[in-house]
Amino acid sequence: MELFALRMMYDYIIAHHYDISTFQKEATNISSNKKELHLESLWVNAYEYSLQRKIQEELLENSKKEKREKRNIELQAAFCIDVRSEFMRRNLEDTNPHVETIGFAGFFGLPMSLIPSGKDTAVEQYPVLLSSGFTFKEKESSSKSKEYTAKKDWFDFKSTSNSSFAYVESMGLMNFLSYLQRFFFTKKTDHSENIADNINIPQEMHSKLAEAGFNILTNMGLIKNFAPIVALIGHGSTTQNNPLAGALDCGACGGHSGKSNAQVVSKILNIPEVRKLIKEKGIHIPSETTFISGLHCTTTDEVHFFDTEKLNDSQKGIFQKVNSDFQLATKKASEEKRKRYTPTERQDAVTKSKNWAETRPEWGLVDNCYFIAARREVTKGINLRGRSFLHSYNVEDDEQSNVLNLIMNAPMVVGHWINMQYYASTVNHSIYGMGPKQLHNVAGTFGVFEGNRSDLKIGLSWQSIHDGDKYLHNPSRLQVIIEAPEEKIKGVIEKSPLVKQLIENQWILISALDGETKKLTPLNF
Repeated sequence: MELFALRMMYDYIIAHHYDISTFQKEATNISSNKKELHLESLWVNAYEYSLQRKIQEELLENSKKEKREKRNIELQAAFCIDVRSEFMRRNLEDTNPHVETIGFAGFFGLPMSLIPSGKDTAVEQYPVLLSSGFTFKEKESSSKSKEYTAKKDWFDFKSTSNSSFAYVESMGLMNFLSYLQRFFFTKKTDHSENIADNINIPQEMHSKLAEAGFNILTNMGLIKNFAPIVALIGHGSTTQNNPLAGALDCGACGGHSGKSNAQVVSKILNIPEVRKLIKEKGIHIPSETTFISGLHCTTTDEVHFFDTEKLNDSQKGIFQKVNSDFQLATKKASEEKRKRYTPTERQDAVTKSKNWAETRPEWGLVDNCYFIAARREVTKGINLRGRSFLHSYNVEDDEQSNVLNLIMNAPMVVGHWINMQYYASTVNHSIYGMGPKQLHNVAGTFGVFEGNRSDLKIGLSWQSIHDGDKYLHNPSRLQVIIEAPEEKIKGVIEKSPLVKQLIENQWILISALDGETKKLTPLNF
């Protein structure tokens, strides 16, 4: 392979110096003859190897830095493992060293269904790999939920396959002024979807919820050293007139905003009886600790907090200071992400999120390539450029590999799905992509057609991966890095048929990270 690569580079240089068609002809011959060493495969492997080498160098360099002294942690913020959270977590930690961030799947370990007020059907707020374990219903007295229900009913009517075209043809002219207002005087969308502000948690559920709460804290790695405030921060996207909004929301929440899960889990972990039962299982949550919820808008990087009225006077003082640091981190993260845009498109993120005609309100998870499950101190201080899913994991607290098994069978697989969605939409857009947004005709709530006829389009839109001049996503298979001994990782793989299939067939590239030396060892199967 190395000799072939060396000779290929000589051919490349000579071909460019004289006539590129010679090189292209040779490449075509190699592929058409189906020889063992394909040129395309070699380039792909070389690129992915360079990514692995780069993260290895960054991990080693980071480990050589002077160890940061332990500071008094005033707030622990649990973000989703989503790659867009990396921008926010890093800038928040740089802004306030008294904040500790945690990476955890955005449904916060609670596979729940939520029935909004006035509705009979539940919204599933969990990964499709799981099944619902809890169903919560919103109280009928919530005026906000009734407003949400009315809007949802109207949206459902407009979106059905029977009425969508008829609605546009009959109501389009009547809505002309409304459309003009939305185009020139847009207003910001709120995150009222799947609201959980006012739900019932019956006492008879406390025992079952305590078991779920214990598992949530264990899997999150939050089993001791609780801060006075623990914020569970889900994420969602704010875009206007966007049928593809689900692709920008939380995959761990079934393509919905993670606000509801954050609110429900924080509410559960504040119930005194639930805490008492969790303590009997082995995790003591101090009475001085209060859980609150929040929502990270990935379009603007703003973080909105809820349930802050639960804080006592001392905690309110802490929160007031930390909240201003969140706002500063928002500004830094948003400015950093704007560099992805072309100079003509570098509008303010809030403006883009409010623009009814914006085809590129957010580039979401573009350029994702890593999934790292490790202690935060391993990656803290490294600028991962929003390319890595970050899951907190401490192998020393996981003797039986139960947490590792969960990470590899759920968040890692979902990360692979997202990675492959971007990969396939980029390398073969005509088949696996969705084409340009301008040509989309929404069919019900299940897909789009290109123009008035085509196959049902899948994957991502052209604007999700391309800025008009170049691709923004560099396709790479997901590089999974787990801080654990090889034998523990291989043990989980052997017991997990789906994971084993993905790794053996090289859909995922997986490496073990030595916690002391920071050396990566690729696992070959």
